[in-house]
Amino acid sequence: MILASRNASDRKIKRLAILVVIYLIFVLVCLPLLSPLRNLGVMEPGYIRNAILPFLFLAIFFTAGIGNLLKPRSGIQILFILMIFQSSLLGIWRLFDFGGRAYFSHIFQISSAYLLIYVGWIMFDYWGEVFWRRMAFISLVAAFFSSALVIGALDRGDIGRYYTAAYGFIFVSAFSAVASKKMQLMSFIGAGISNKRAVVLAIVSIAFAGFLNRKNDSDFTYTRLLAQIAGMFVVVAGGVFCLFLAIGWAKSNEDAALAKAINISVARAEQVIQIRERNKSLDEISSGRFAEIDAAVDSLDGFDFVFGSGAGWTIKIDYEREVQNIHFTPLSLVAVYGIPYVVIFYGFLIAYLIRFFVKRRKRSFTEQIAPLYIIGGLVHSFFAYSLFIDWMFFFFVGVLIRSVTVRNVNRLEGAR
Repeated sequence: MILASRNASDRKIKRLAILVVIYLIFVLVCLPLLSPLRNLGVMEPGYIRNAILPFLFLAIFFTAGIGNLLKPRSGIQILFILMIFQSSLLGIWRLFDFGGRAYFSHIFQISSAYLLIYVGWIMFDYWGEVFWRRMAFISLVAAFFSSALVIGALDRGDIGRYYTAAYGFIFVSAFSAVASKKMQLMSFIGAGISNKRAVVLAIVSIAFAGFLNRKNDSDFTYTRLLAQIAGMFVVVAGGVFCLFLAIGWAKSNEDAALAKAINISVARAEQVIQIRERNKSLDEISSGRFAEIDAAVDSLDGFDFVFGSGAGWTIKIDYEREVQNIHFTPLSLVAVYGIPYVVIFYGFLIAYLIRFFVKRRKRSFTEQIAPLYIIGGLVHSFFAYSLFIDWMFFFFVGVLIRSVTVRNVNRLEGAR
């Protein structure tokens, strides 16, 4: 009986692993490669994602089993249940607005987060370094190839806006902070020419957290610490050196495709550094983010700040676009769920991260990646609405929760 139960559990985990791999390949490879189509005005890759994810969600849901999903593994999952219940009731009157698209979108996002926490919980050590190295490599290749396509289109004059799919560099950085200084340097370079300031900040935060994580290894020694400091210095110095070389080359070769991309990225960075000298408004510097924040705050009253406006909340930006999320995740969550839920949500994440870094013990490779990816995702979320549309984030949240709350668990990790 026990053997049959274990075999059934192993089969379920293998099926879940296949579904997770499908998702990883889709978001780390397919979406970046489709991203240039957005620049060309051909199509929005997000529409493909929105069409595929519900089917993948159902496949994971039925594979996991409703009995397992109805047993919350952590306080954060209990919180999500309450958030789903409250937001669905408060927003029920919006159900028939625009076919209920925004309403069901908010419910789907938080339901997916709940589901992926469970998946991360049971697969916290299923994959080892070999698997994650392969994922990081193909993600890096896809991100650079996508950027090359965009730069080529920019050089030909096919597009007027330089937009790259740089979010994948956050995962590459989380992996490389644990296992590959070369890939870490490549992620710095890729983010540097991506024209994505939020991704750069996320990668810097991951590098710093990765250094702290190494210091807390169970086999920590000061000799290793000095070697790691030296290694980190070499990576940073090498990255800065390459960056200055690239900037200098771009200024003297302005007509080259790559030079155009570098000069655009440098100009955006200078906007922030020289904000006073250039007399630019915060809204111009933030690419319209502050206008979104103002519009979101104006749409809420005292009740909304406490209890949320409910699922389906939307606002109009510039009297033209109507959006259901804004480029500042905390406020976007407040608008739907209310301040208390958002404070508790972030409080849970911070508490789990602190417990991870304080508690020293030997961990699986997936466990080592998890807090770094979460930190990068949190930093990025202050400049974009990213957490609840990123299943990887909550997969790693599930891994992190299992890592800090369960003792003496059986290890599954092998050469996968």
